[in-house]
This record gives sequence, structure tokens and C-alpha cells, in this order.
Amino acid sequence: PDSVRSEEKIEHFCDKHDIASVSLFQELKRRGGEGLYFKSDGHFNRKGHQMAADAIFSKLEGIQIVKE
Repeated sequence: PDSVRSEEKIEHFCDKHDIASVSLFQELKRRGGEGLYFKSDGHFNRKGHQMAADAIFSKLEGIQIVKE
């Protein structure tokens, strides 16, 4: 799908220019995406936002921008 190609383009660009990035698409795939969206409009619900925040925080810790 187009969303996968877009994600791959963004990852490639970031890698090429040494820009840290987080693939929420990969995290969603890993978790199955269940229970992370509002059924009415497809936007993240509270659990979805928490998943995104956890993934981003983990990346920031990994590149030593933040410490717990």
C-alpha cells in the first residue's frame, strides 16, 4: 500500500541524512494495532497515543537524548 511505501521513503531519507526517526508503522505491526484507535474516525485513542509515546521515548533513550 501507499502508506508502506511512504514510510519506507521517510525511513530511507532519514537514514541517508543521519536523522533519528521512529517507525510507528512497525510498532503498530508488532502490536497488531488492536485497541489503539477510535472506531469512529481511525485516530489514536489513549492507548494508541501511549504506544506512540513509549516508542518515541524508547528511541530517545536509545540515542541518549533523554534519560529515565
